[in-house]
Amino acid sequence: MKTKTCVLAALAAIVFLAALPLQAAAASKGPMETLRAPLDTIISLLENPRYKNGANQKEQGEKLRGTVDLVFNYTEMSKRTLARYWKDFSVEERKEFRDLFAEFLANIYISKVQGNFSGEKVALDQEEITKDKAQVKSRIILKDSEIPVDYSMIDRKGDGTWEVYDVSVENISLIKNYRDQFSKILRKEKPADLIVRLRKKVEEQRAGKNVESEDISGSAGTGAGGGKQ
Repeated sequence: MKTKTCVLAALAAIVFLAALPLQAAAASKGPMETLRAPLDTIISLLENPRYKNGANQKEQGEKLRGTVDLVFNYTEMSKRTLARYWKDFSVEERKEFRDLFAEFLANIYISKVQGNFSGEKVALDQEEITKDKAQVKSRIILKDSEIPVDYSMIDRKGDGTWEVYDVSVENISLIKNYRDQFSKILRKEKPADLIVRLRKKVEEQRAGKNVESEDISGSAGTGAGGGKQ
């Protein structure tokens, strides 16, 4: 079970980074095309022998992050993750939370994908568009099974620029996962305290400590926000 979980996490990261169509002839415009755009760069980076050497993984990670940032709307992700608590954050706090949350997620998933990518295939099945929202359904194809992955996307500007704000693997939403964790903290602490926790976690990731851990509850949130309410 642990092995399956590890593989699932790694594959989720791959899909989180880019969608790999099995048939180019099935390509369509809109949200799916947006997911397809960074494919060549990302797959090339993951398969490049230069980055098989651990000494070059930092460079690879930076290039992967630069490509991923083109597809994801971190502000929308932050708003939906914080939900009703978003209004309690000042403009400055929202920006800092967004930037830290983006780095936190990138560090986790890029670390997982760097260590687990082995040429898995992904099929993009269909896109469903309702006004400025869309959902792209896909499947990760393993040797003996398939894993459903759905992307929630938004055309925030109304100009056909589709951005990802959530990804669900086997019906488990990335946003809901973190919303539950952050809500537990914000019920007892101030926005500034959550930011302190997240900043500490990111600093640990930068130092190479517990990079793939998704839990920030162990990171003390006292100090900047004045402790618990």
